[in-house]
Amino acid sequence: MPTNQQQLLGEIRGQLEGDEASVLTTFSNLALEKSTPEFLGEFDPPDLLAALRGALEFLDARKPDEILIRVYNPDPETQGWRSPHTILEIALKDRPFIVDSLRACLRREGFKLIYFLHPIIGIARDEAGKLIKETLGRSGMATTAEAYEMFLLERIEEKERLEQLEQAVSDVLGDVVLATDDYQEMQRVTADVRDYINSLSSRLRQIATLDGPADLKEYADFMDWLLDDNFVFLGYRTYQIKDHGGKRCLQVESDSALGILRKLETSSYHKPVPLEDIPEGLRQRITSGPLLLVTKSNAESTVHRPARMDYIGIKRFDEAGQAAGERRILGLFTSKAHSTAVDLIPILRRKLKQVLALDDAVQGSHDFKQMITIFNSMPREELFWSAAEQLHRDIRTIMSIEQERGVRVTVRPDPLARGLALMVIMPRERFNTEVRLKIQKLLTEKLEASHVDYHLAMGEDEAQIRFHFFFTTHLSYDAIDLAAIDREVAELTRSWEDQLQQDLQSHYDQSQALQLAEFYAEAFDQAYKAENDSAEAIPDIANLEALGESRYLVDVHQPPQDSRKAAHLKIYHHQRTLVLSEVFPLLENLGVRVIEQISHPLAVEGENRGIDIFRVLGPGGKPLDLQKHGELLIDAMGKLLESRVENDRLNQLVIDAGLSVRQISLL
Repeated sequence: MPTNQQQLLGEIRGQLEGDEASVLTTFSNLALEKSTPEFLGEFDPPDLLAALRGALEFLDARKPDEILIRVYNPDPETQGWRSPHTILEIALKDRPFIVDSLRACLRREGFKLIYFLHPIIGIARDEAGKLIKETLGRSGMATTAEAYEMFLLERIEEKERLEQLEQAVSDVLGDVVLATDDYQEMQRVTADVRDYINSLSSRLRQIATLDGPADLKEYADFMDWLLDDNFVFLGYRTYQIKDHGGKRCLQVESDSALGILRKLETSSYHKPVPLEDIPEGLRQRITSGPLLLVTKSNAESTVHRPARMDYIGIKRFDEAGQAAGERRILGLFTSKAHSTAVDLIPILRRKLKQVLALDDAVQGSHDFKQMITIFNSMPREELFWSAAEQLHRDIRTIMSIEQERGVRVTVRPDPLARGLALMVIMPRERFNTEVRLKIQKLLTEKLEASHVDYHLAMGEDEAQIRFHFFFTTHLSYDAIDLAAIDREVAELTRSWEDQLQQDLQSHYDQSQALQLAEFYAEAFDQAYKAENDSAEAIPDIANLEALGESRYLVDVHQPPQDSRKAAHLKIYHHQRTLVLSEVFPLLENLGVRVIEQISHPLAVEGENRGIDIFRVLGPGGKPLDLQKHGELLIDAMGKLLESRVENDRLNQLVIDAGLSVRQISLL
């Protein structure tokens, strides 16, 4: 423990007496063992001592199997200490996912976390559930690992927000407890599902819609793969189709629920729902289609990490071979699963072979290797729920668009009719975060989406990048105009250089426009492109062309977007930049006030050129009247740079009296 922490704890212990000294010393060592200097820096010794006393009392008040939550703003009158932060404390039996689930909860609800403490403490309790303080943290005692956490949050004053925080934390911890308490049972029923799938191999003739024996083996192997640390199990539930009121209905089997799916009131099928009332696409999925489906749910996980949960549905059949419901597993694929190559994952490895077979790809050929690379880079959830034929078409589209160097959008409906999957392919050089956000905003609005997930695929050897979006929307595949979306996305991805060429064609004939675009597209640096759209480059290109062999060319204009209504006086020249100390006296004697100098060096076929922009105001810091003085200012500055007129204070008459520098020279 660093010296300053030792000193702080030493000061605390110096204030303790009798039995309390031993108990609080032990507790402080356990609680603060992994605390940071920054955390301890938030406390004075008396306040830290009072906080530790309060924490021990908080733990002592917890009943067995209780989740204890406390949210407050420390007050000397009630808590015996003060803090500029709001304090969140929790205590419960230790289990996985507590810390990451709570941190995600705080971010989701908009509460800013400053510091946090999360020791795991061995605790023994008496028959009444009271903490036996002498046993704190001791090995060899009949102790239970309990989690105590203290979060220091940005101050919250509103009572409603404090209540919102407490309720959100309570909901999340409730889900954590449900998932972890039932974790082993969910693993057991997953093994049962595997055995059930294996048992279906003897019923292939009886069940007409059943997949073939090779598929069944892959499905069974997949369930084993999930159990091999590739899946975080969060919920399980079974659904049954049976007669109710003379109609075939779908309903949850309430006694089957495990984990977070124990909350039956959240299910649309808590009560029987006639199959005829279920949307057609979903009804077909329930009554026909493949035995096993892997996709994403619409619900975001409150446990472990904030992501849409992975949904695994396994169809059930009755004795007559008819669809009788579904077994549903909810959870999250682990980091191990996401990093595993697809040719090692059951179901996906078989689909990859099918895709390669559809293409007649020769092993070891360029296409063979490229198809494997693209298949590996696609979102796993799409690989699971897409047919091999669709995946083959998508991969071929990706390969063809690479040669065309264009932009393409493809769309696929979700098998559970919960949204649409869109793939956007574009040349790598057109990609940046701003472009991605613009595309995402456009598609969200077009598809009336309530939620969006995206996956970026950018292989080392690929000349393009791909966005794989999934939009949660009520719109169907048939309701969207894909051609229009394709055009609008392509427009958003146009590069600055593409737009420059188009703008030049509006001012020059096609041949000259192409020549100028090729000449100047790479000449402007990134800073210039960031500050100026392509249309603003047109007059700059015209002036650079007009510069010719002249040393300088001057122009001035008033950008409407300038925050201070400053005029932009531009000097075009054959240097990388102008020295301000040489130009400033010229401008000062003209009576203008320089706010800023912006330099843009250009490299045009090995020749240095530059544009220096001076943001200027008139006398007294007022905007210049360019309609009245613009041409006079351009003429004066050009002659001054060429040393063709005297540089003295009389030049202020250009603006003050509207005189030309020639008239001033005569004067």
